[in-house]
Amino acid sequence: MQLIEPITEALKTEVLRAGLELGTGNQIVLDKPENLYRLAGLLRQALEYCKDDENFKRSTRSSAIRSD
Repeated sequence: MQLIEPITEALKTEVLRAGLELGTGNQIVLDKPENLYRLAGLLRQALEYCKDDENFKRSTRSSAIRSD
């Protein structure tokens, strides 16, 4: 499984704390049925990330020029 939110060190720590492992490309490995139960907290975090429109806004060219 791959989450849309960036995989930060904090999220990596949470994945490992949940007893899951990260595979190639920072995908969460679900190799056992019981791993689905361990996803609850991570999915809740991913949903909160997706609900925040600020995470998906692109900077406009005019705001990039103003910041220089």
